Amino acid sequence: MVTALKIIVIPLYVLGMSLLINPLFNVDLDLFGHIVVVIPLTLMTYWQVFYFNKRKK
Repeated sequence: MVTALKIIVIPLYVLGMSLLINPLFNVDLDLFGHIVVVIPLTLMTYWQVFYFNKRKK
């Protein structure tokens, strides 16, 4: 249950953060631009949450 929740929430969190931070840098991105930014960040976050933390213990 927790894993499924992480899988659903992490991309939404990354997308939300990119939408909040975008106006600060005055960059004009459409929805496709946000998706291009969100996918690599989401994959890096998945790696951090599911793989790196497990190996560290």
